[in-house]
Amino acid sequence: MDGRKLHFHIGGLNNENVLLQDEETGSWWQQATGEAILGPMAGRGLQAVDFDEVTFKTWRKEHPEGLVLRPAPSQGGRPKVAAKNWERSAEAMPVVTPRVAGDPLPPHSLVLGVERGGTFKAYPFDRLKERGWIVDTVGGIPILLLLGEQRRTVRAFETRIEGRTLSLTVKPGPPLQIVDQGTGDAWDFAGNAVTLPSLPRVQVLKVYWFEWEAEHRTTEVFLE
Repeated sequence: MDGRKLHFHIGGLNNENVLLQDEETGSWWQQATGEAILGPMAGRGLQAVDFDEVTFKTWRKEHPEGLVLRPAPSQGGRPKVAAKNWERSAEAMPVVTPRVAGDPLPPHSLVLGVERGGTFKAYPFDRLKERGWIVDTVGGIPILLLLGEQRRTVRAFETRIEGRTLSLTVKPGPPLQIVDQGTGDAWDFAGNAVTLPSLPRVQVLKVYWFEWEAEHRTTEVFLE
């Protein structure tokens, strides 16, 4: 920030969202937005970095030379990992954000948040699991959301290349393929093809509905 490297540690929770505190200024930062909400840096925001939430099998296949961060050992010498039922525990936690009358989803529904063209849209994860893929438009930009072969990894792409909107569908595989129904051209799950331009990647945030709604009040919701 401003040419200075900040060092962070976890300071607490705010409405089930981690609060980070930097050691240089003592400011508190919200995990969900990267914005400082208290302290000398209040109102400032960290620059977002694109990320990919995938299974290790997918990562290893696509990046065979990739590095893996070794978990820090606990006091007993074994890596400290989250309990298998941590999601159920999280769902039981109270939500600070009040539920609005007519809210389309329960607070702890998992959604896939997308932003394009200044428009925010939330896709219920259960809908994607039912269908396998969803073709839609966000902020006037056509996109494709799809579920990986292991039904845990989600990716999204713009379906417009060089000014041309593609009519895409998905062949489940294995291997999974993204196919243009008009030409038969195909891309892999990473959006790459041998002789064609790659599909533009769209950032997807998997998050609870109450968290997404709290930070994106004007969000649309996919309920088809």
